[in-house]
Amino acid sequence: MKITLQHIQEILSEYRISARIVDTHHYIEQYRDHPTFRAKFILRVDFLDHKSVVMKLVQQEEHPRLIIEQQSIFSELMRRNGILTPKRYIAGEHYCISYVINDLSLDVTVEEYLGEEIKTIDIEIAGKAGQLMGRMHAISEKEGAHIKADSIFNVVGYNEVSGYERFRELGEAGQLNLMKYRRNH
Repeated sequence: MKITLQHIQEILSEYRISARIVDTHHYIEQYRDHPTFRAKFILRVDFLDHKSVVMKLVQQEEHPRLIIEQQSIFSELMRRNGILTPKRYIAGEHYCISYVINDLSLDVTVEEYLGEEIKTIDIEIAGKAGQLMGRMHAISEKEGAHIKADSIFNVVGYNEVSGYERFRELGEAGQLNLMKYRRNH
C-alpha cells in the first residue's frame, strides 16, 4: 500500500487545507495484511504558503478511532492550557476521520508540525519530561479529562524513545550506579 500525493490532497481537503504542497517526508510506512490487517503511515507535508503538517494514517486494533479522537481532544485541552502540543486540525466535527485506500479503511489525523523529535534523553531532558508530565496530570485532574487507554510512553519501562533496553544492559553490566539502577529498575 502506498500513500500517494492524490491521497494526501484528498485528506487535506477534508481538513480544509488547500495550500500548494511542495514536499512530503515519509517517516513511518508499515503495512501488513496477513494474518490481520495493520497499517501505520506517518508523514510530514510541506507547503508553499502554509505551516507544515504531520499526517497520521493508522489501522491498528489497539488504537481504535474512538481512542484516537479522545487523544486528540485531550491534546487540544493541553494546548489550550499552555502545554506545547501540536495543534490538531478538525474535519467537520472530528479530529479523526476515516479514509479508504484500496477498500481498506484508515483512521486519519492531521496536526501541526513542531519540529524534529527528541533523539536522545539525558538527565536534564528526563527532568523536564517529568515536570511536564506533572503539569499535564494536574491539568487533567483539574479539568476531569481522562483517556480510556494507556499511553505509548511508559516512564519506567519500554517506550518508543526511552532507551530502556540500553539502560538495562548498562545496569546489568555494572556500568551504572548500582543503588540508583536497582531503585529505578
